[in-house]
Amino acid sequence: MKTQTYQQGIQEKEKQLQQLRQKMKALKCSADAADDQNEKAYAETVLKADKRRCAVKEQIQDQEKAAMSRAEVLVDWLEEDISELRKREDELKQLSLSEDDIHFLQSYQSTSDCPEPDLSSDVNVQLHMCFDFVTNSISALRENPERMMQDIREISKTVQADPVSKTAKMTVVSKGNLKKKLMRYKHIDLTVCEITNVISQYKDLKSVMDAYVFNDGSTRDLISLTGTIPVSYRGNVYNIPVCLWLLDTYPYNPPICFVKPTSAMMIKTGKHIDAIGKIYLPYLHEWKHPQSDLNGLIQVMIVLFGDDPPVFSRPSGGASSSPLTNYFGI
Repeated sequence: MKTQTYQQGIQEKEKQLQQLRQKMKALKCSADAADDQNEKAYAETVLKADKRRCAVKEQIQDQEKAAMSRAEVLVDWLEEDISELRKREDELKQLSLSEDDIHFLQSYQSTSDCPEPDLSSDVNVQLHMCFDFVTNSISALRENPERMMQDIREISKTVQADPVSKTAKMTVVSKGNLKKKLMRYKHIDLTVCEITNVISQYKDLKSVMDAYVFNDGSTRDLISLTGTIPVSYRGNVYNIPVCLWLLDTYPYNPPICFVKPTSAMMIKTGKHIDAIGKIYLPYLHEWKHPQSDLNGLIQVMIVLFGDDPPVFSRPSGGASSSPLTNYFGI
């Protein structure tokens, strides 16, 4: 009887050990993915900054070359004019020294027939160029590092958070509830780990289990992250509503993502958004676990939506629509 009890205890401990190892593996995957995204984000920022620097430098050189070319033409013209005036001045000086009055009068008359220099004219050589585009480009360039530094500070706060804090305990509880919802998912622990990690960082996102309708009309109960993500646009932060559906094969298949505008918003179709709000990104197209994850996806959305907002404010009355008016955001 005692032998059976020991066997049951061993089996239970072995099961716990296996689960712990799986969690450790998931944790390592999550950390590696976060580190990889950090490296990618930094490299992309440096590349963009260098491209912007080269473009601005080329513009400055082109405008400088054009202005100098115009100035050189004016210099040649003025030098010729000055040379001609000095020549006439010398001729008059020579005549003034002549003792032959008749010769003086005849020569002076021929010199007087030439038009006098227009002393009242003012040659306005405008070499000063307007380099406002330089200031604008530098300002835009500085925004990305400042925004990145702010993101890094927020990430550091999350990483340094006390693991036994109230928030962490709430996450443990929510993991239990999530596992119950995800019983049909093939990779429960990995999916739960990513969802809880994202929710801890983006407080306005919630996990919701609902029926997803596919293009062929079939439905399947899937979990989604629904809510808003903070996007910085022209110095203000706005809450952009999104819905990220996770397939039951996640994380080996990418989420299906949508922008979900409120009644006060309109979808702005473009390169990354279609008419129904579905999101198309290279990050989703090139999705590969564990390099790709929800945190990386949201960071990419925040950057891209900051450059090209996915929604417009719905016009009231005869007013024209404008992207992301203040009442949407913080």
